[in-house]
Amino acid sequence: MWIFCNEILTSPFGDQWNAVSGTHSYKYMPLPKGEYLIGETFLVNPPEFQKGAYRDQNGFAWFTRLQPTFSMPRTGLAIHPDGNLPGTEGCIGLKDFDTSRVYSSLKNSRGQKLLVC
Repeated sequence: MWIFCNEILTSPFGDQWNAVSGTHSYKYMPLPKGEYLIGETFLVNPPEFQKGAYRDQNGFAWFTRLQPTFSMPRTGLAIHPDGNLPGTEGCIGLKDFDTSRVYSSLKNSRGQKLLVC
């Protein structure tokens, strides 16, 4: 099981990455605690996505969909590099310079669970 807790994303194999969720804005609170299913992971073209919001500092842009296993009004939740302005709109944003390793791990994790604490 994947775990996101205390600004650390941990894979089932113990790999860890620094991450953030949400901003100080009431509208974009952190990802709610609970269990999610990891969905599709795909590459994105940064110019099409808010001036590189999903691109790491190394220029690698990608997005992994998250599906809550509980009822909630938010949609469009994901794991992605924390590009553009610091913080996310409720997603998990990875802060590492090069996020290619976590991309590869998540690409092979579709259907696995993510616990947010």
